Amino acid sequence: MKACYPYVKAWVGNLGKYNEGDLVGEWVEFPIDDDDREDVLQRIGIGDPVDQDDPSFGIYEEYFFPDYDSELPLFEEFSEYASYEELNEIAEAVEDVEDFDILIAIIGNETSLSAAIQTYKSGDWRDYPGCEDMSDVAMRCCEDDPAFTEAEDFMRRHFDFESYGQELESCGTFLPYDGGYVELW
Repeated sequence: MKACYPYVKAWVGNLGKYNEGDLVGEWVEFPIDDDDREDVLQRIGIGDPVDQDDPSFGIYEEYFFPDYDSELPLFEEFSEYASYEELNEIAEAVEDVEDFDILIAIIGNETSLSAAIQTYKSGDWRDYPGCEDMSDVAMRCCEDDPAFTEAEDFMRRHFDFESYGQELESCGTFLPYDGGYVELW
């Protein structure tokens, strides 16, 4: 069963027919298995002839992806001449993501979707759910720090979380997302 969210779809077309002035192709949802891929390619005239009325239909070998539909930002991985294998890898990697909002935040800091997925899967990040701003993140960091929690109550009450949050932000990589912040290491 294919995932509904997030999805990766591409329109695959017959490049030979396109160059002859005909637009032949169809939308495909990724990941796609080899049997379904072969069926799609055959339906659009790539490979063995399937249309007995038009013997030229099926002699074409090249396909292309001129259009995409996805909730993911479109990086260089999504090009007209991508391969099924590349798109399957991306779609399969995205299906494994447990928190899509965090991946989207990480994507905003990376140069490619593959790099963002690799960062997400590496676990080199920390989630601060429920934090609305950097002072909330600072408070969460302090709550997790034994040195702060063991400090005198007077000091904790007068601690400037807003300034500490600004300092954290200037020294690290904190990315907001809908529902919190994520810190990249």
